[in-house]
Amino acid sequence: MSNQSMPDEDLDAIGRNCDYQYCRQLDFLPFRCASCGGTFCLQHRTEAAHECQKAGEWGRRRLEANIKPTTTTTTTTTTTATSAAGKTGKPCAKESCKTRIDTATQPAVHCDKCNRSYCLAHRLPEEHACSTLKPSQPTAAATTHESSERETLRKIFERLKTSSSRFLSSGNNNNKSSRNNTSTTSNSAASRIAQLNQLRREAKGDPCIPPDRRIYLHVVGTANNGTADKPPEAKLYFDTRWKVGRVLDDAARRLRVENLNNRVDGEAQRLRLFHVEGGRFLEFSEAIADGVANGNTIVMLRGAGAPR
Repeated sequence: MSNQSMPDEDLDAIGRNCDYQYCRQLDFLPFRCASCGGTFCLQHRTEAAHECQKAGEWGRRRLEANIKPTTTTTTTTTTTATSAAGKTGKPCAKESCKTRIDTATQPAVHCDKCNRSYCLAHRLPEEHACSTLKPSQPTAAATTHESSERETLRKIFERLKTSSSRFLSSGNNNNKSSRNNTSTTSNSAASRIAQLNQLRREAKGDPCIPPDRRIYLHVVGTANNGTADKPPEAKLYFDTRWKVGRVLDDAARRLRVENLNNRVDGEAQRLRLFHVEGGRFLEFSEAIADGVANGNTIVMLRGAGAPR
């Protein structure tokens, strides 16, 4: 079949003329402006190119269509969460405050002076007029709980004394001499420096830790399976940036102490670290260098958090 010329009217029906007043050329693939609705050629398809009279209208419509429902949803979700939180916990002791405390989102802060619990906004004595309040009497349940906590702590320190007495009385004569004979030369600054230098020379640890980031400690383990054997001990160094949990894992591995912390739910078989010089148990999430100094002693205790 031979080629035939297409009539001009059919050619005009295929494309559209550019609506830009200074162009008007025929474009077979025109672009439609979402803001003003006009049809334009490739060269004048943008709002700036055809000097759009409703520039930005498309963006504003999109914001109205998308942003507002999202805001409404967020507000509804927040309101729902607030309502749900309001059903739990207890009210702030400040009479004029409506905040629910002791919830997942609003912790309770106890005031020791007036023996009441407040929200974060009224936690300070001057914020809840503490001096004008008569201290409330603790409930029977609170008294029982406090007595139970004291008894638990007493038993913990009894086990600590039993577990670490052998290490603290022998195998560490330099530290003992420093504590019991404050007037002797072993307690002098020069002696302490010498002891720390010896600890640095003998301590074992990860060689990848830079020397300027190392903390050198005396570490006492715990006898496995509750035996009466002498607990293992070592001079170790750790990274000052390590958390207590990582220090415990590394020390347990080096002293061959069974570590079940990641496999048990209760406290009966869980290992914890006690800082002898600080007189406290270290939290797993705190850095080892927070409150622990070079030359200090840390002791592993199993089941320290389980009452007996």
